[in-house]
Amino acid sequence: IAPLLLAGALGVPLLVHYRPAGLWRILSRVLPGKAKELAQTRLQWNQFGIFYSVSLVSELLSILSVFCCLRAFGQITLLQACALTPVVMLHNLLPATPGGFGVREGVAVLVFGAFGFPAEMILAAYLANAMIVLVIPAAIGVIAAWISGVISQITQNEVR
Repeated sequence: IAPLLLAGALGVPLLVHYRPAGLWRILSRVLPGKAKELAQTRLQWNQFGIFYSVSLVSELLSILSVFCCLRAFGQITLLQACALTPVVMLHNLLPATPGGFGVREGVAVLVFGAFGFPAEMILAAYLANAMIVLVIPAAIGVIAAWISGVISQITQNEVR
């Protein structure tokens, strides 16, 4: 099912490229304000290729990141991780919490648990992955923004 989910998610650019008339009519009526511009967007083939390639690489790196965290906390094969991780990624459809915290981990425990993986392993792996790919980069970004603001203030004071 994972390849089908990935193909479906990455098939959206094809819809944008071909713009089926009925679907675009519905989108034009349903989407408010600026979002209507989305219904008028058309990707050229080179843009589609770039978008598709970047999306595919991004998803593969995300799956490999989760796999490495899962392997750090227990035994799992690459095939098992590649099959189940995209199903867990569907949690993104439920924007219940910032960054999906809690929802992602709960869905992962349910999905992987259904295949006999221990909840402790899955929870630890998904929390570690969130720290590595979300929390630490966010903290670095906040610190960098703060330092940038401080440097900007110092530079402005020196100019005066």
